Amino acid sequence: MMSYTVNVARQVLRDVEEAVFYKRELGIYPKNIEKFIMNLDTLMYDKLENSPLIGTSLSYRLDVSTNIRYLMEDDYTLFYDVQDNEKK
Repeated sequence: MMSYTVNVARQVLRDVEEAVFYKRELGIYPKNIEKFIMNLDTLMYDKLENSPLIGTSLSYRLDVSTNIRYLMEDDYTLFYDVQDNEKK
């Protein structure tokens, strides 16, 4: 089975850092924050690498044709697109 290369934009990493910051400021238990980070890491680097179409097409929510897909993790929405030329 061919897997895909996952390229994570710097903005995504900054957004995750910001989400973690807000969770800390809200007093979320550290173990729950760790779990959130681990789940996002698994989602971005394992699940999307092997099954990039697991997310829902944004076209289902908007009346616009787009290749953008999204997934929910906890209270975080991850938007991404799949580029066929990025297979390993």
